[in-house]
Amino acid sequence: MKNQIEIIARAVILNRGRILFCRLKKADYHFLPGGHVKSGEKAKQALRRELKEELRLKIKNPEFIGAVENFYKKMKKQHHEINLVFYLRSAARDAVSKEGHIQFNWLDITLLPKTKIL
Repeated sequence: MKNQIEIIARAVILNRGRILFCRLKKADYHFLPGGHVKSGEKAKQALRRELKEELRLKIKNPEFIGAVENFYKKMKKQHHEINLVFYLRSAARDAVSKEGHIQFNWLDITLLPKTKIL
């Protein structure tokens, strides 16, 4: 669709000085976990659904911390998205993907300047 803006709910999940990131297995960049907000769905509901689907992670009380606009090109197609970002803490040490095309990594905050993040 021409001029479509995607709405994404994402999470900043902290655990012992590390942030949880997601990565497509065939890509060289990371992004915050979460996913698309469906029509008629609230962003918090989308975040809960996506984290449960991808990680079997149940979350409580995500705190909205801001929005980030993002433009990028993927497979010669221009994308425009608005990311609604929520903060939450997690006691989970393991972050095993339930979907075969993505993986999750806990990255130390000090590594962020050297990490390609989309």
